[in-house]
Amino acid sequence: MKHRNLKAQITPEAKAILLGTAKPNGAPPETPPVIPQWPDAMREEAFHGIAGAITRAIEPHTEADPAALLAQTLIVMGWIFGRTGHYQAEGDWHHANEYAVIVGTTSKGRKGTSASRVLNVARAVDEGFVDERIIYGIGSGEALFDAFAKDADHRALVMESEFARLLAVANREGSIMSASIRNGWDSGTLENRTRRECVKVRGAHLCVIGHITREELLRRLGDTEMANGFGNRFLWIGARRSKVLPHGGGSFELDARLIRRLSDALDVARRGGNRRFTFDAAASELWEAVYPELSEGGQGMLAMMTSRAEAHVVRLSLTYALLDATEAVIRVEHLRAALAVWDYCYASAKFIWGDTIGDPVADEIQRALKASPDGLTRVDVHNHFGRNKPAAEIDRALSVLAERGLIRSVKENTGGRASTRYMVL
Repeated sequence: MKHRNLKAQITPEAKAILLGTAKPNGAPPETPPVIPQWPDAMREEAFHGIAGAITRAIEPHTEADPAALLAQTLIVMGWIFGRTGHYQAEGDWHHANEYAVIVGTTSKGRKGTSASRVLNVARAVDEGFVDERIIYGIGSGEALFDAFAKDADHRALVMESEFARLLAVANREGSIMSASIRNGWDSGTLENRTRRECVKVRGAHLCVIGHITREELLRRLGDTEMANGFGNRFLWIGARRSKVLPHGGGSFELDARLIRRLSDALDVARRGGNRRFTFDAAASELWEAVYPELSEGGQGMLAMMTSRAEAHVVRLSLTYALLDATEAVIRVEHLRAALAVWDYCYASAKFIWGDTIGDPVADEIQRALKASPDGLTRVDVHNHFGRNKPAAEIDRALSVLAERGLIRSVKENTGGRASTRYMVL
């Protein structure tokens, strides 16, 4: 009996389904998200003063990304300085407490390595304080509240090597984690409400450092409400391995003069109390030039995740000024350094979220349209989801894209019922 050529009988459409490159029911292949370009290296202005010197001293001995080293140095230094200085913007007081998440493309981004190196520097200045006031992982918002309520020193650093875990806690129904994180950044007033009472802690100086991969971050932080109310209080730092050190970086000691500079700066800050910092003339001129763009709003996930740009720049500028032990003045070099850090954070956020708008259905339609030069009809869009999305949901997503000026539609005469074709702008 002659065997038939089974390979020849498999149609291209069936082959695509078998290989997973197309969906059944005539649906087009699922379009993978386009990953934007990795951010350029952080500009040299960012490595100003003590923070830059610490980073450059550690850098040869670690595979960690210099940007991650510097960002975490600034967070840790802002944590140690506490509420020894502030910048007032209308009714808001900005202190040196900041949040940052180190985002790697893979688990090999050496994110945790960078944190441990920076904390060793802090221990050289005040070992007892560092080890007592670091919180490794938080299981609930109440636990975070208790960390401040039970200690007179209201400085605390949350180190979350699995930032996805913190996001999971914040997303639980009834959790006060998200509110505590937001309030800790905004005012330093934390609340724990029960049926009988509302207990408050004022003056909390909370800093957060988290580590996560880009893939997991996109999966965990895709909700627009979460992004707009939570994520924009964080600095997002893209990090990847800077070098390969098969035998490890080895131990090293910081120059004693550098440790002394840091100790002296802390002494100056502590003696001055909670001083109000202002820009000097040159910094004021630069601030007036960059402020309109920093404070401009926008649409989409990228805009939401970076919508507190001006506040982040102020806090970073304040940290650089505190490290330079200035007389309550933010100089132009401090502002330039902060802007260089922020530019890298913005580029990192763009790498992470690209041009997504935070609506999963609308984002998927937009990706599909970008991959279809001739556009897609409404039937094509419906097929793209395997005919599993309700018509109302697809209509809503198309409306979102149209209202934001991201797509256009044209009517087509098919000889029967008119058809609508959608194309990306």
